[in-house]
This record gives sequence, structure tokens and C-alpha cells, in this order.
Amino acid sequence: MSEDMYAYIARAAAEPVGWTCLALLLGHIRSGQIAATAELQAQLAERSQHCDAVADLCVDLRRRIDVLERHIAAEAHSSNVDLAEAMSKLQRAGWDDFVECLTRFVVLMTGAPEFTIHVLDAVYLKLAVHPVDDHRLGADVTIAPDDPIFAA
Repeated sequence: MSEDMYAYIARAAAEPVGWTCLALLLGHIRSGQIAATAELQAQLAERSQHCDAVADLCVDLRRRIDVLERHIAAEAHSSNVDLAEAMSKLQRAGWDDFVECLTRFVVLMTGAPEFTIHVLDAVYLKLAVHPVDDHRLGADVTIAPDDPIFAA
């Protein structure tokens, strides 16, 4: 009977200690996983910021490429055939394609990819033609006589 009693006491003492050790081991593993998850989330946030910065740089680069393409196109020497064709199209242009034909003619003649045309209306200069993709300019743009652009 004494032997069974000692075995029982050993089993009764060892079992809670074993479960406690197992719980501590699992808790340590889980704490490591939580720390790793937090570190990965911080890395993800940092990389997301890098991705946003790269996307902004790509947008700026695309704008710069567009500007450079316009400059290259403007500096390219146009042939006499292109000029004659642009003048002919401008002469035959209707109201629907007038701005497009005028833009092509001005680009070929001056090399300026962006331009505006103002008309003198009594005292003020009113905007008559501007590039289609320029949303900064409104339809009611007027230039007063005291403006330096008016004198130019």
C-alpha cells in the first residue's frame, strides 16, 4: 500500500507540473508568433510607404516623359509636305476639328506644343482657343489692359 501511495503522490504532483510546463512552452511559442506578426506588419507598412513613394515617382516620371516627348516632337524638323497638309486642313477645317487643325499648324510652325489664342474684345483680351487637355483655364478668362501679358 505504501508503494501505491508514493506512485499516486508522484503522479499527482507530476501531472500539474507537466501541464504547467506545457502551457509555458506553448505561451512562449505564441508570444514569439505575436512578436513576429507585429514585426511583419511593421515591415508591410514600411513597404507600403515605399510603394506609394515609387508610385508617385512613376506618375512624375510619366509627366516628365510626356513633356520630353512634346519637346522632341516640337523640335523634330517637319517637312514641307507636313506644313502644306496642315495649312490645307486648317483652311478646310470646320468648327468640330478647327482647334485640332490649328494646334497641329501651330506646333509645326512654331514648335510650341502648348499655346493659347486671345481675342481683343473692346478693352479686354478674352481667351478664344486653348488646348483641350488644359483644365486650369476657364472659359471666362479675360486679361485687363494693365496686365503685362496684354502689352506683350
